[in-house]
Amino acid sequence: MTRHVDSQLPTTIGAAFPGWRAWRTRDGELASREGGSPPQCAHARGESLAELTHAIEAVIKAGPPPLRPAERAAAKPRRGPMRPLASRISW
Repeated sequence: MTRHVDSQLPTTIGAAFPGWRAWRTRDGELASREGGSPPQCAHARGESLAELTHAIEAVIKAGPPPLRPAERAAAKPRRGPMRPLASRISW
């Protein structure tokens, strides 16, 4: 039964939640994330397909996860007007 669920997992989650990827973790738990390949940490986890589906719905309802400090720094707006970069042309 587990093999059948594993083979249908990506298709089932992808059909119900476009853009989401799903996989089984090493400890046997089901995990999923929005976009990309399976990372070490998932956006949603569950013991069964029903639990995983509810977890994904909760993540979607809650909104995106908070940005990490490095991501916040990169997304921070710059102060002052943007000026073109000076370039040196040597003939």
